[in-house]
Amino acid sequence: MHVDQDWHNVVKITCVGFLAVLGAFLNIVVLVMFYKKPSLRSPSNRFVGSLIASDLLSSTVLGPLLVSGIKTINKTLTVFVATSTIFSILVIAMDRYTAVLSPLHYATNVTRQKSVLVIGTVWSISAALASPMLFKDLLIYEHFPVAMMERTHGLVLLVIAFLVPCVALVLVYFKMYVAAHSFVILLCLRSLKTLIMLLVRVTCVQVFNSRSKGSDVMYAGGNNNYSMENACRRWQRTN
Repeated sequence: MHVDQDWHNVVKITCVGFLAVLGAFLNIVVLVMFYKKPSLRSPSNRFVGSLIASDLLSSTVLGPLLVSGIKTINKTLTVFVATSTIFSILVIAMDRYTAVLSPLHYATNVTRQKSVLVIGTVWSISAALASPMLFKDLLIYEHFPVAMMERTHGLVLLVIAFLVPCVALVLVYFKMYVAAHSFVILLCLRSLKTLIMLLVRVTCVQVFNSRSKGSDVMYAGGNNNYSMENACRRWQRTN
């Protein structure tokens, strides 16, 4: 029984350590690319950098703490990393929503100052949501009803850190899909209109040429051809 428990711990430490090293390496590579190429440090990519920082924190700090067994810090950091990741994904989705639906106003709506402010707000909210876990031991010492606090904190996390972001993500991507679908329909209609105008123009030219070749050069016939050509041209101008 003791041997099985030791073997289980070895496998757990090995798997968590491998994932932590791999995740840290990949995230550090991306961060180095951001650092060496200033062109990548756009307001939009800053939100991606915030998500990468959250993943790096999860790999380098949360992974070893999960193995160490420090429960209070584990729970606090887990909530902090999870909420910062969810909010970073939501911010990226909102950024793409603004870029797709308001491309002309994107440069004025999404600036570097605003992106830094949004990222700071995301991490501040994440820290505020995770902070109650740090005071659990103190509340136990003060004979505070910890069970009620944990249920309240869990309910707040469920609503603010999960349900609200999930609903917002669904709405954002649904609106983006509707906008893209409408654009495709409009593009198809314009292409169809262009094709119809081209067919009408070709038909008018063919009719005009056939009438010019098949009739004698007469005044009346010339007037008829001239009037038909003018009619075709007027139709093309109006459409």
